[in-house]
Amino acid sequence: MIDTSAYQSLKRLADDPVDLRQGISKDRLLRFASHTKLLSLHYALERVDQRVLLTLQQLARETDAVQQFHAMAEGAFINQVEGCTDRPVQVLHLLNRLMPKKGLDQARSHILEQRRNIIDYLTTCPFERVVQIGIGGSELGPKAIYRALTHHHDAKRRLNFLSNVDPDHTEAVLQAVDPRKTLFVVVSKSGSTLETQVNERRARECLAACGLDPRQHMVAITTPGSKLDQDTDFHARFTMLEAVGGRFSATSPVGEFCLRFGLGNEVVDHFLAGAATMDETALNTDIRHNPSLLSALLNVWNHHFLGINNRAVLPYAHHLDEFVLHLQQCAMESNGKSVHRMGYPISYPTAAVLWGAPGTNSQHSFFQQLHQGTVQTQCTFLGFECSQSKTADTQAHLALNQNLVAQMVALACGQPSENANRRFEGNRCSRLITARQLNAETVGALLSFFENEIAYEGFLLGVNSFDQEGVQLGKVLATALDPEQTALREKLGGLSQVLLDAESAFLGRTK
Repeated sequence: MIDTSAYQSLKRLADDPVDLRQGISKDRLLRFASHTKLLSLHYALERVDQRVLLTLQQLARETDAVQQFHAMAEGAFINQVEGCTDRPVQVLHLLNRLMPKKGLDQARSHILEQRRNIIDYLTTCPFERVVQIGIGGSELGPKAIYRALTHHHDAKRRLNFLSNVDPDHTEAVLQAVDPRKTLFVVVSKSGSTLETQVNERRARECLAACGLDPRQHMVAITTPGSKLDQDTDFHARFTMLEAVGGRFSATSPVGEFCLRFGLGNEVVDHFLAGAATMDETALNTDIRHNPSLLSALLNVWNHHFLGINNRAVLPYAHHLDEFVLHLQQCAMESNGKSVHRMGYPISYPTAAVLWGAPGTNSQHSFFQQLHQGTVQTQCTFLGFECSQSKTADTQAHLALNQNLVAQMVALACGQPSENANRRFEGNRCSRLITARQLNAETVGALLSFFENEIAYEGFLLGVNSFDQEGVQLGKVLATALDPEQTALREKLGGLSQVLLDAESAFLGRTK
């Protein structure tokens, strides 16, 4: 992080941060909130005051965070690390929501053309089920959104996701579907992802065993010109922009195809509109009206200045359970870096470890650690005024939200006691994101909020949030192991021999 005047001021302010145990006034609750059309961010229970907020605003200016975000949105070639990246590329996932509304005409035309092609294809699609074959961003984002919008599922069209190369997972998915009524969607940007290739091959075998022509039951989603795009053994192929990273691809054809199949066009259009609405707020230079930037600054304050290196996302909405897993990939694959964009090693903390699970279930598992553990965790709660289901018990939803508020108060205020084992230190920070209801628009807004928060945090920390070399190494080594030697490895000791081969491959690369 750049050693600026704001940086030095924040270091001094961190010596004596707000003590939440002193009580939270109504005025603070009202003032420490950022409201948008679809979401509100409440941060009165963060350890900040007006001095810290003004200095965080200054930090945003000194790092040109908003200018960098604008440049990204407008198509600047920012996906690079100086002296380490062969060819800088654009970062265009915002364009899938058609934001910004001007420029990038060729990329915009490609997105609109693919959208029309997907809608036309699905209009006459005879299948009752889609199995999406892909891993990482090709699964986590679309799966999280489909799960979040459970009450919008098409009763006649269902989705399954096949990601893990573990054959037990593969067979469980294949046995749960009727191949005659199933369309397999193979998703890979490069067309060479090992796990996806293995599962695609098994799906083709399954179709052929049923006397079906695999080509009539398979479509591909990839980038133009990839190995998969050139494969004619598919009924149809759809392409995404090369400049859209996998973990940011939920609003690209990677997510659009399966979500339009399983949720319908109207729901997906509302989802995209919600993301676009939230994207607009991310352009604001005032952190009080730019909740994604404000949240990123609070992350930096907590982790870099207060030393809180854990972050839990805690949705009080059961159907956001998969959403946390998606955020985990987005945040940690993006900002889990140790090299500055200028190419030198970083000596300061970058991304915090992100994890979490839905309340109230999580209250009965790991909340003990949050309240009394020696490792502090910043908590981000997600809450909704009403449930998705029209038949839901309103008293039960009230109890859900009462639990949410009670946990935040308990974390902040703690509890004194003469019994040390029943003493709660308190002064543990949290923030709250609220919306009227978990619906298509607010799911899109939540996705946009966190994607933009992650981009802003990368700009503030000086890392490139849009590559993932740490993922690539394992993929390269796995591919390097000769698949023709499987039988020999089994004779020589199975898994132990695979590990030896992996070690040899690694040592060969590092000599």
